[in-house]
Amino acid sequence: MEEAVRLAEELGDRSQYARSPSYLGSTEAQRGDTEGGASLLEKASAAFHALGDLVGERTCRNRLGRVLQRSGQFVAAAEVFRAVLGEAGPTDMIGAYSLASLGQTMAAMGEWQAAADTCQQAYDALLGWGYPRIACMARAEQGRCLHRLGRLPEAQDALEEALRIAVQINDRAAQASVLSELAAVAESRGETAKASQRQRQAATITAQLASSGSSG
Repeated sequence: MEEAVRLAEELGDRSQYARSPSYLGSTEAQRGDTEGGASLLEKASAAFHALGDLVGERTCRNRLGRVLQRSGQFVAAAEVFRAVLGEAGPTDMIGAYSLASLGQTMAAMGEWQAAADTCQQAYDALLGWGYPRIACMARAEQGRCLHRLGRLPEAQDALEEALRIAVQINDRAAQASVLSELAAVAESRGETAKASQRQRQAATITAQLASSGSSG
């Protein structure tokens, strides 16, 4: 991939010059080089901007935000997601993803109410569009936030919807995560039998994923 970036620079392939660092930046971040990955994503975003490719630029900015979020740089991540939203709003899949990611980031900072509201906005923006993975992400995070706010019936409703979507798209990792949170909600409601059942279901899926080496 590094060679592809160098060749694109030498040959003047402007489109490839934007795409290559975008992919490489995500890869480097996944390998643990957050700073290097973020730098490459910034470079790719600037290249897409120069090309007038707003979709490519916004996609890169979202990737950058996720890199920052996963490395614990929540304030910086939130600024990136807000910048993407400021350019076009949650009027398409990219904007809805930015909104859901912003909700996750707010939750990571303990801003439960703002996070729940933001995730609801993301979910509403997705209605009728499809993109079930983003809808699942938004509803699951909203449910977690509502749980922490003590709004248990609402939390359960949001999480049950997230679980329904996760089953529909066969996202096993999401199913395990949501089931674990549903178990915690049931425990908070004093429903110990249901809590145990949900936790066993989550543990079973987690074990299956571990044995298969799969996350989906």
